[in-house]
Amino acid sequence: MQRHQQQAAHLPTASSIIALHTDEMTSATASQISQSQTLDAQVEQEQACYDCLRRHAAAAAASVSSGDQQQQQQQQLLLLREEHIDYLTRRLRNLPASFSGLDASQAWLAYWSVHALYLLGEDLDDDIAASLADLLSTMQCRTTGGFGGGPHQVAHLAVTYAAVNCLCILGRLDLVDKPAMSSWLSSLHQADGSYRMQVDGETDVRGVYCAVSVARLLNLPEFDSLFEGTAEWVGRCQTYEGGFGGVPGSEAHGGYAYCAFAALKLLNRTDACDCRRLLRWAATRQMRFEGGFQGRTNKLVDSCYSFWLSALFPALQSSLPPRLATLAEGAWLFDQERLQCYVLACCQKRTGGLFDKPPGSPDPYHCCYSLSGLSIAQHYLSGSDDRPEQSSVLLTGERYNQLRMTCPLHNIGLEFLPTGCGLSSGSAAPSASPDVNIVLDADTGFDTDLKAKESS
Repeated sequence: MQRHQQQAAHLPTASSIIALHTDEMTSATASQISQSQTLDAQVEQEQACYDCLRRHAAAAAASVSSGDQQQQQQQQLLLLREEHIDYLTRRLRNLPASFSGLDASQAWLAYWSVHALYLLGEDLDDDIAASLADLLSTMQCRTTGGFGGGPHQVAHLAVTYAAVNCLCILGRLDLVDKPAMSSWLSSLHQADGSYRMQVDGETDVRGVYCAVSVARLLNLPEFDSLFEGTAEWVGRCQTYEGGFGGVPGSEAHGGYAYCAFAALKLLNRTDACDCRRLLRWAATRQMRFEGGFQGRTNKLVDSCYSFWLSALFPALQSSLPPRLATLAEGAWLFDQERLQCYVLACCQKRTGGLFDKPPGSPDPYHCCYSLSGLSIAQHYLSGSDDRPEQSSVLLTGERYNQLRMTCPLHNIGLEFLPTGCGLSSGSAAPSASPDVNIVLDADTGFDTDLKAKESS
């Protein structure tokens, strides 16, 4: 017991982590904001995040002064796990009336909630899992093969992706009519390699990613013929900034960039784009003050991009040339601690649920993608794409904050992935209590490299 207490004493405290943010902000915010042409909305957002961090740091400092060890533990940056589980479970059972406008997104709501609960370590009751699987099975259009957003609705690639992901988590891919699905995907495939979101619908990289992901998870035998010319079309969506737009010639966007590169990775065609330019663009989307990611240049931080952009790094880093690969050894090429700090300090509602930015209201979408990004930031995977291995875990706050791992290409648990879908479940399941590699100075909690930079 005494040894456990000694080990806990060396864990980074909330005050030590947040002090790094607040010290930097105190010295830089006033001068930079007064001289900046940044939109008022950005200034207000930085201040809102700064206030969240400052309040938490002040409370943590007060607890240290009091010498109350129990109070100090309460002031850690803590994942409100039980509150989030309660929030998601309630909405999985009975959605409020305000969600009636999302009738065409029933598959999405199921996937967001089920995946978020998985990350939090909560397993579904057998009855709920069976009911969800039955409901999702009624959403597959027997006349076309794709899934609609609800029973008897028009098939759409986005909700098909959500339904297949959810069924994969539930272990019920056997409910999918694979021949009908293959035929429907073929009908959406365009001559230039792109994909429509639905019959006579719009064309963009979301359609490509959803189609590739579904085809991989279902191990469709017609995979190669379904995606003739697709990689080349996706490559034309890369912009001068290095990110990807929805279609050739449009603005680079975090969600589109993820869809584009994840699709190329699943197609084994990352040669169709410039990986180094994409890496540079993705890295510069992490906000200096907030620690979270923005979706586009000169836009506000948003916690959903905690996944859409952080998940690019595992896929990108395994595609770097050997001379650059050493830069990525042992960690992702973004600030994992600051991203965790943003989600934990700025995006949690005390009564449960996560939102995009402070002040905000929680919803299942941001719960799913905030937690997915938090999982990416906590877990470092090494090895090949087919046989990834967990090398280390980097946690901000307590060990209690650790989430289950998610697949960066499909965003479902690694243990659910069928063999041959891009990442294998063979050796990827996380251990029950992996060794935690916290790269912080044991005495102060500050990153020693960052302290040196600050002093210089």
